[in-house]
Amino acid sequence: MKLKEIYPHLAAILFFLIVSISHLSPVINGLSLKQDDIANHKGVAKEIKDHREEYNEEPLWTNSMFGGMPATQVSVRHDSNLLSYVQKVITFWLPTTISVLFLYLLGFYILCICLGISPWVSILGSLMFGLSSFFFISLSVGHNSKIMAMAFMPMILGAFIYSYRKNAIVGAILMSLFLGLELRSNHVQITYYTFMILIPLGFSELIRFYFSKRLVVFFKTSGFLVVAGLLAVMCNFGNLFMTYDYLPDSQRGPSELTSQSLGDKEIKTSGLDIAYMTNWSYGLGETVNLIIPNAKGGGSGAYLLHENLMENDNVSNSLKNFVKDAYQKGWTINTYWGNQPSTAGPVYIGASVFLLFFLGLFFLNDRFKWPLLIILLISIFLSWGHNWIFLTQLFADFFPGYSKFRSVTMILVIAELIIPLIGIMWLFQLIEKKDEFLSKEIDLRFKKISSTKLFYILSSIVFFFLLSFILIPDVFLNFTSLNEQKIINQLSLTDPQTNTYVNELIHFRMSVVSKDALRSLILIFIILLFLFLFIKNKISKPVLIFSIGLIVLFDMWGISKRYLHNEEHSSLETQLTRKSGLKHWQDHDLKIYPHQAKAADLAIRDYEIALNNDLRVDVQNMMREVLNEFEDSDFRNRIANVQSFKELNFNSNYRVLEMGNPLNTARTSFFHKSIGGYSAVKVKRVQEVIDFYFQNEYNTLSQALKNNDFDLLKQNHYFNMINTKYYIFNIDGNGIIDFRSQNNKKPGVLKNPYALGNAWTVSKIKWVSSPDQEISFLNDSSFDPSKIAVIDNKYKHLIGELLNSGKSKVELVKYKANQLDYKIDSKNDELIVFSEIFYDKGWKAYVDGVETPHFRLNYILRGLKVKSGNHEIIFKYDLPIFNIASLFSLSSSLIIILLLLFLLFFIIRGKQFPEI
Repeated sequence: MKLKEIYPHLAAILFFLIVSISHLSPVINGLSLKQDDIANHKGVAKEIKDHREEYNEEPLWTNSMFGGMPATQVSVRHDSNLLSYVQKVITFWLPTTISVLFLYLLGFYILCICLGISPWVSILGSLMFGLSSFFFISLSVGHNSKIMAMAFMPMILGAFIYSYRKNAIVGAILMSLFLGLELRSNHVQITYYTFMILIPLGFSELIRFYFSKRLVVFFKTSGFLVVAGLLAVMCNFGNLFMTYDYLPDSQRGPSELTSQSLGDKEIKTSGLDIAYMTNWSYGLGETVNLIIPNAKGGGSGAYLLHENLMENDNVSNSLKNFVKDAYQKGWTINTYWGNQPSTAGPVYIGASVFLLFFLGLFFLNDRFKWPLLIILLISIFLSWGHNWIFLTQLFADFFPGYSKFRSVTMILVIAELIIPLIGIMWLFQLIEKKDEFLSKEIDLRFKKISSTKLFYILSSIVFFFLLSFILIPDVFLNFTSLNEQKIINQLSLTDPQTNTYVNELIHFRMSVVSKDALRSLILIFIILLFLFLFIKNKISKPVLIFSIGLIVLFDMWGISKRYLHNEEHSSLETQLTRKSGLKHWQDHDLKIYPHQAKAADLAIRDYEIALNNDLRVDVQNMMREVLNEFEDSDFRNRIANVQSFKELNFNSNYRVLEMGNPLNTARTSFFHKSIGGYSAVKVKRVQEVIDFYFQNEYNTLSQALKNNDFDLLKQNHYFNMINTKYYIFNIDGNGIIDFRSQNNKKPGVLKNPYALGNAWTVSKIKWVSSPDQEISFLNDSSFDPSKIAVIDNKYKHLIGELLNSGKSKVELVKYKANQLDYKIDSKNDELIVFSEIFYDKGWKAYVDGVETPHFRLNYILRGLKVKSGNHEIIFKYDLPIFNIASLFSLSSSLIIILLLLFLLFFIIRGKQFPEI
């Protein structure tokens, strides 16, 4: 390759670096994004990280949430996949936050180059795709694996098209790399959507090859792509297989319960419940967000903190007071008025981008347009979820794997890719074949019309469409959500003035939409003007490309900065929330240690170490080491407290329930082993016990605290048998209610007197013949988990009869996330119940070094029968496939790297790569 041919590509890379770094410049100053999902991930993965650092191994299991679960979809490092190093080279070892934006821009550029689009137009296309609001919104909340996988979507599509249209072998090599990197990102849902694009395109290519009598070439090309796909899969075999293996046992797998088990609640027998799948569904009117970003108000937030309303002189005081009064009555009037539960912002693809796409629908001369259009429409319809349930139900029932995914709005990533793709393909075609465009007539079935005339008609349609949203937005959109309307109806019964204030609110919201519609209209008008000047030979190609590039940059950059910017909290936010400093950025130490130990956490720690002098010394030594290591950090005390729990958790094993929203918080898991947590792939049986019993037992706990009647806690069979030792009811309280003097401390923690401990022996068995009976008996009045074990008949051969048992003590002597050591001294055969989650795909029991079958009891726990005498019992979690998969990953990724070097050799030498 000649240097002259490389310059445009080098210029593109340099430009992408400048855009990425300037947009996310605080990273260069050592700051990190405030990402809620990453903070949650840090919480649930803390035990895994600590184990990894301490023992230099992957635990593959964590006890930090929901009683215990495989680490498969929490945190597992697959270091043998060498593609991770390739990704670092591609992104020039940039910090992760910046590198993802760089990959977005580079990925679409590669797609355009694979399509034969010139480098300068390809750069423009990259801006159209890479600066979408959806990317920055996803980045701001911490959906890192999703956006990383999305970055490789255009690269995969480019390699796919290149294989069929140019060189099958080169395309296949690129496919193995890009697909391997996307799979490494570990977001199967995005990969699924990627193949929703590839499969229809593959069929369209089959038809094209068939009519050109080149079917043999098609099948050879497809064969190369299949091999490339297999290499990509083998690079990620460990993660993919472990996910596949766990899926049936997770909440996304089939249930063994019947649909009658929950009374009037039907249990989903395979995949996710359709209501859960579609909880986040895009509204039909909300789709206007694609070109008018504030069509539904943008992102969720309180108008009380919104300067554009509360500090706007053009807004009446009566409306401002209504917002304040509504808040006092428990109604936070939201800046978002769509029907999703909440949203961080709109999926705005750009008014300027949409115009090029819309024109491309009629003028683009490429057969790929039609399958792309069909896929685009399907993705939009599916994003509507429960608002157009027929199609979603159809896909959930008949398309393998679709029912495993939640948040159907995510499928709009397909629209995010296809809309700018069709737009840039047409723009390039117009630039290169303008004369053909001017002379061409379009057959509209009923009439033939010149391209220029149709161009004016289509431009007018877009113009008047946006104009209507400026003048009469209420004709097309609703300005109150369904939930808001219910509240309004209730308030209007007691306050007749409510409707007057609501009308003012609606008019304000209409002005918000009209303002953004005007913005979109102006941008579209400017682009139409430049297109018109180009068609009339008034401006050159470079001027057109540069002008549209500036408009697209202004359009996309401006909206993305609404949701991820480098500015400080507004004065209003600081006044009402006491938050100050940069709104979206924080010190890097706060990213690593996102949760601060509260008084209740420290009370539990101090209570535990007071019982064990050796542990107290170890914890204090750990804190001293950390304080010395982080001597220059402003957060040294915070970090020292966090790390003290590492030592505590290595030397203890109990569980904690933090009241509030325990099933959707990772804060507790950062410090303790929690019975709650933050995960969408809990163990299926644990999820079912939660569905059955959690709320009732939580209510009992609340009642016990309210009435000071702690005997009620004995009824909480689930909490007690999972060894919930502490209940945090006030995180700022530094006292523990343990029925002893608290020295005037403020109570924050209740020590559960009925927690059953790490393991105990029982004297009775309740045999059941079905999962329904097993889970139902846990709530039976005769069930006492300290004395009775509920066991399925299928385990009878492992247990036999119990004689004079249930009197021996079992002691936990050593704890690791993936290994638990116990000892027992018994005079009789004993049936032991362990307060650990049963999962026999990895956990194995050893009695005195001999592997011994264990079994499930009490629906979710582990059980073991032992003979009389002194015994050492060890539970180990081991997945041999993990080590085998590492070999597959190493060899496959090495093959891909060698193929890439081979390809690079041909490119550098300027030689033609072999074709089939």
